[in-house]
Amino acid sequence: MNRNPSSLWAVAVALACAPMAVLCASPATAWGTEPDEALLREGRQLYQGLRPFEAAPQLAGVALPNGTATGTTASTACHQCHGPRGEGQREGGVVAPAIHWQALRQASARQAGYGSGTEVLQAITAGIGRNAQPLQPPMPQFALGAREQQALLAYLQVLGTEADPVPGVSPSQVQVATVLPLTGPQAAAGQRVRDTLQAHFAATNARGGIFGRRIELQVLDGGPDAAGASRATLALLGEGAQQPFAVVGSLLADPDEHLRSALAAQDLALVATLGMPLADSPLPQLTYLLPSVSGQVQLLAAELARQCGAGRPMLVLHPPGAAWAQTLGHLPQDGRTVHAQAVANADEMAAALRAWPAHALVATLGGPLLAQLRAAARPQCLGTLAAVSGPAPATQAGAGIEVVALPMPAWATGAAGADSLWAVLADAAASVFEEALARSGRPLDRRRFQQALHSLHRFEPAPGLALTFTPSRRHGFDVTYLWTENHHAAHAH
Repeated sequence: MNRNPSSLWAVAVALACAPMAVLCASPATAWGTEPDEALLREGRQLYQGLRPFEAAPQLAGVALPNGTATGTTASTACHQCHGPRGEGQREGGVVAPAIHWQALRQASARQAGYGSGTEVLQAITAGIGRNAQPLQPPMPQFALGAREQQALLAYLQVLGTEADPVPGVSPSQVQVATVLPLTGPQAAAGQRVRDTLQAHFAATNARGGIFGRRIELQVLDGGPDAAGASRATLALLGEGAQQPFAVVGSLLADPDEHLRSALAAQDLALVATLGMPLADSPLPQLTYLLPSVSGQVQLLAAELARQCGAGRPMLVLHPPGAAWAQTLGHLPQDGRTVHAQAVANADEMAAALRAWPAHALVATLGGPLLAQLRAAARPQCLGTLAAVSGPAPATQAGAGIEVVALPMPAWATGAAGADSLWAVLADAAASVFEEALARSGRPLDRRRFQQALHSLHRFEPAPGLALTFTPSRRHGFDVTYLWTENHHAAHAH
């Protein structure tokens, strides 16, 4: 497997850091004594929108959104305009200046630098900037409490430097974690993933790490079920230096609601998760290697419509359970009549087929039920998911065809046994993390890392194994299709 991060990114960032050593090193505090770690963490949370302000910010007398009650970051956060490292940004013709400590203190030919923390706080709270000039909209005004003033001012002094208290990051290492089923029926898979991740990161560290930082992996046993895995992951989110920078290659497919809210509030990313979720998640902190079950079903239904005739009725059979019904009960229609039906046994399946005759059928079933469906007088077109139903048999009875959706390239799913497949996936997850880390640069933070992760387009951790992530697409692999009988072909979507 190719385990080298992008060398061009590494060289580019190293060169960029050289003339900016003042930003790549830890500064002395400009105003006051050395702040404690708790104060810096609070300031960082305020700046990043991970902690609500005591009072809502105001713009022209109107209160702006504030807080994290919905499980997402506050919509009025300093980083949104001024950048995750205070570097400043331009958007829609509006220029938000750099506000890291060096930029605030630096004078120009037209204006003096801020001479004290009091002057900086006056800009934040009263909108009065350099040379006593009013700041222009859309800069809000913040009614900061005494503790908030201390925390935000302390954080501005380390913003954009290696003294920025990014959880899990030190000058010499990046701490990551993985949550795997090391006990229970999936223990063999979890152990293979663990061994592969450890070997991959050990090889990277032997080559000098990423920008000179070693990757230190913490392995947690998530137990045999999703509830245990969610609890184990949630335990990582405590305050302090032990919190990892990211969770990589976990097998937790569907975090529970409590964990999802915590991930959003702490901005902790679950990177290249190996478990396959039922539905796509809107959280930017969650990325997967494999597309979700609902995403595969939607693409498979569209593929059947193309192959078997658009606009004809379609039936989706799925296992019983509220999560399945909620996930597959509202598929896009695309001009078709689509009905989703839960079936638990052969009688219920036969009743569903009688009640909802369909030209094409998608079955997310496994075991004897699927075998009975294949043996029965089935519709002309049957679609199945390899990740749920397994591969199609080599021969099919009847005149119909079966289209099998694969959640990744066909050659990878044909690896010699499930054990090898877990190794392929784990190695790909480690490579995705390292590539995003390399693209983030030496000055590291979680927001920049997520932006770098969402920039991976057709990234190949191994030849022919391409992954793509974007801000709106959080699964890496494409869905591919295999046809049985006389329809042997495969292509991706």
